[in-house]
Formats: sequence, C-alpha cells, structure tokens
Amino acid sequence: MTHIFLTRQKKALTLLGHWFPTKKYRILYLIYRCFLLFIQWSFLLFNIIYMRQVWGDLEETSEGSYLLFTHATLSLKSTIFLMSKNRWSNILNFMESDIFAAQTSVHEKILSVDAMKMWSVYAFFITSATFNCIEWAVVPLLDNHGERVFPFKIWMPADPTKSPEYHIGYVYQVMAIYINAATFLTMDYLTASLIMFAATQLGIIEEKIKQIPATPLSATLEEKNKLINQNNEILNECIQHHQAVIRAKSSETRYTRARGTSRTSGLRRRWP
Repeated sequence: MTHIFLTRQKKALTLLGHWFPTKKYRILYLIYRCFLLFIQWSFLLFNIIYMRQVWGDLEETSEGSYLLFTHATLSLKSTIFLMSKNRWSNILNFMESDIFAAQTSVHEKILSVDAMKMWSVYAFFITSATFNCIEWAVVPLLDNHGERVFPFKIWMPADPTKSPEYHIGYVYQVMAIYINAATFLTMDYLTASLIMFAATQLGIIEEKIKQIPATPLSATLEEKNKLINQNNEILNECIQHHQAVIRAKSSETRYTRARGTSRTSGLRRRWP
C-alpha cells in the first residue's frame, strides 16, 4: 500500500535528506543529510543570535519572532522524525500487510482517488510556498533603495557591503528558507497521508459491506445457509480489517503526538 499512498512523500523526503538511506549510498546520503541539517540548524542559530541582539526593540523582536518560532518548530519535528526510525519502520511494514491490499478494481480506484487528493493538496501548498520564497528572495533586490540587505533579518557572519560575502549569504538564506519550508510541509503532508490512509481503508470496508447480497425469500434452505455462511465470512473479514485500521491509527497517533503535531483526527470517509 505504501507504493500508492507514500511514493511521493518518500521521494520528497529523500530529496530533503529525511528518508531511510539505501545501503549502497548510505555514507553519501548521510553526508548529504548532515549538510541539509547544518543549513536548517544554522539558520535557527543565527535567528536566536539576532533576537538576542535586538531584544528590547518591540518592532524588531516581533518581526524576528515569526521566523524563530517557525524554525524552532521545524527543528523539533525534524529531530523527532529522524530519531523515530524504528517506529516509522513498524508503521510502514504494517501498512504493507495483506489485510490492507486492494481486492478489486473498485478498491484500487478508492485508493488511487484518495491518494491523488492528498497529492493535489500537497502540490497546492508546496507551489504556494515556492512562490512565497521567490517573493522573499526578489523583493529585497527591487526595494532596497541601493542598499544591500539580506532577505531575512537574522544575524549573519557576513558583511552585505562586500561582494563575495553578500552573494554567498544571500544564496544561503534563500536555500535555507526553501529547504525548511519544503521540509515543514512535506512532513505534515506525510502525517496527513497516514490519517487519510486510515480513512480510505474505512471506505474499502464500507464498499465490502455494500456488496453483501440479501438472502432471497424464495431460496431453498441449503441456498440460504450457503449465502449466510458467505456473508458471515465477508463480515468477519471486515471486522478483522477494521481492527487492523484501528491498530494502524493508534500507531499513527502515537507518532504524531511525539512530534507535537496538532490536527483533527476524525476518520472521515470522504472530503466535502
């Protein structure tokens, strides 16, 4: 089931350095991950230093606090995610259980449609974040009145009046804000996909129950008993399926609580 619901999330988190490294490229991937984490944590550190420098100035403090709390939350989520490898592995292995496998083309369609809905939501937010980051990167170049300034008000170990330092610092800030924004959104997208996976499985159970045939009054006793036994098998399968969904939901809930992710977790079959 993960190939339907989590393929895009895996690819995105792999690019962002947060997925499981393959054995073949493990060392290279860990180096790549350390580089991205350095960008993430250094941006937070520079923000903290800046906040300490402007502490007491209400306007500067309020402007800098937005970035500070956002990146502090991201760093917490990122750290917990990377420290929860075993829990993640258990969730993914459980999602691959045969009980969740699509049995008919209708079940496959339900899975595909809901997975595409999640992708559409993610695509909208990541596109919005991309344009927002582009705006943050371009506006200081167009509205600086001849003075060189960095896109964000954080402490920087670089002098914007000097050419190489300014360009390196500018590229660093743009890279950092986009990587951090994409990581933040993708991790929440992964959590939302786990919630949607449980809701989709309930939809498949609903479809199974709808397909249970009624026992005709004109049927013979033998036919009735045979049909009743078949219906009981389907109902027993639905009960086992539902229990598996509850276990999957419990695992997801423990994970999201550990990350401090707040969300509405009512298992809904369909979106309005």
